[in-house]
Amino acid sequence: MAKERMEETLAKNSGIMREEDFFARMSGGDAQEEAIARFFFLCMSHIVTDEDAAMERAVMENDFDRTFWHTIVESGKAFLTKSGKTVSSDAFFSHISRTMPVDDKLFFDFLSVSREIKRNVFGKWGLSHWSDIAPKGMREKAYLVLQEQGESMHFRDIAEAINRHGLTNGDRIAHPQTVHNELIKDRRCVLVGRGYYALAAWGYRDGTVRDVLEEILRASAAPIRREEILRRVLEKRRVKKSTVMINLNTFFEKVGHDSYTARHS
Repeated sequence: MAKERMEETLAKNSGIMREEDFFARMSGGDAQEEAIARFFFLCMSHIVTDEDAAMERAVMENDFDRTFWHTIVESGKAFLTKSGKTVSSDAFFSHISRTMPVDDKLFFDFLSVSREIKRNVFGKWGLSHWSDIAPKGMREKAYLVLQEQGESMHFRDIAEAINRHGLTNGDRIAHPQTVHNELIKDRRCVLVGRGYYALAAWGYRDGTVRDVLEEILRASAAPIRREEILRRVLEKRRVKKSTVMINLNTFFEKVGHDSYTARHS
């Protein structure tokens, strides 16, 4: 019975599985059952384990086509290297399927034992050494969370997301103050409100509300209406409208009923 289960399990996973995953599936997480499964495995000559620089230690049938496996993985590596950024499963397979005769189940089963291609906690694929795949420090983890969120977040929410998605190591947890300290030092991130951070790549830059207003008004040849100014500022900063209005009325020139322009020195 154990022989048939092993063969069936491999067949359902395109003929290859990480050794750790294979025996976990056979044992259901029970240590005694795993010992029994490993004993039966040693008695089966047509199912073997193998590994190399590109492949994690894996269980496979003796006639598994290793050359085809390497061809698939190398194709994935080439695409990711050229892309230079993480991609979704759909985008990844869509590209590969245009050039390789492979279905999605086999493709991702093959990638599951790759040392060089991994999927991060948000389901995006990339090269295993990329920080977006395996972020090492708190700064990289906070950046990854912000990048995935796609909008500004409070540092406490960023810390909570790091913990919730299992980005911490072992029993360590991300403390909000630690995350706050790292974000302050990261030039890729911009403080856009009380404790809120965004990515500079989204068009944000350092500076006070007054600095943002100065930039907006000096870039315009004509006065700008109040509501339009508020809209533009609130796209770049998470602040109260009253804060924007105080800065407008204090440092800039009002023109007509509800428009403003930069004061000329």
